[in-house]
Amino acid sequence: MDIGVAAALLASTCMMMSLYYITNWPDPDIRRYAYQIINSTLSIFCAVLLFNSLTGLLDAAMDQELSPATELVPRMVWTFSWYVSLQVVLAWCSYQFAPESEKEEVATRVEAGHQES
Repeated sequence: MDIGVAAALLASTCMMMSLYYITNWPDPDIRRYAYQIINSTLSIFCAVLLFNSLTGLLDAAMDQELSPATELVPRMVWTFSWYVSLQVVLAWCSYQFAPESEKEEVATRVEAGHQES
């Protein structure tokens, strides 16, 4: 037990030191990619934490013994609400709610970015 805790403590210390080292690298590209990886990792962690917390909240709200048919309705509503929220976020990220002028501006920037590559 003590060796496992010591190894976890050393590994987490080494990980933090390597994060400080890589985020202070002289090359700006390395720093940018390091921050992108850290951002993605924290986003995934937060998403899993949020999902598990809200699912635990739903389970706590339905802690009484329900028949399978009765339990199915809240679970379907739960799944449908996640699906709808996914569609709304995707529509917002793809500028579907933006005015036409902003959509054209984004399309122009994307085309300019592709032409530079």
